[in-house]
Amino acid sequence: MYQEYLTYRGYHVIVARNGEEAIDQARVHRPDVILLDIRMPGMTGTEAMRVLRCDPSIRRVPIIALTAHALDGERLAALAAGFDELISKPCLPDQLVFAVERILATSMEP
Repeated sequence: MYQEYLTYRGYHVIVARNGEEAIDQARVHRPDVILLDIRMPGMTGTEAMRVLRCDPSIRRVPIIALTAHALDGERLAALAAGFDELISKPCLPDQLVFAVERILATSMEP
């Protein structure tokens, strides 16, 4: 659903089914922002984010965590781990677009 709505809003969306694929896709496509579900099969979103943060070519790309379990402890842990923002699922598609736009605006500031 989020992919379709982001595409409708004019974003070019690349989908990955797991953490390993997300890393590969990020390295190939060099996105402006990355959305990772914290609880992906295999490699978690947090593990994938840590690998991406070690890659000099994409370490500065903003990464947003999506999670269905956004208790205060998990939110703080995600931000401390290196995510730029955490969004609780389910969220309205417009909320996700707003977060993406906000992150992109701040990442492009001088």
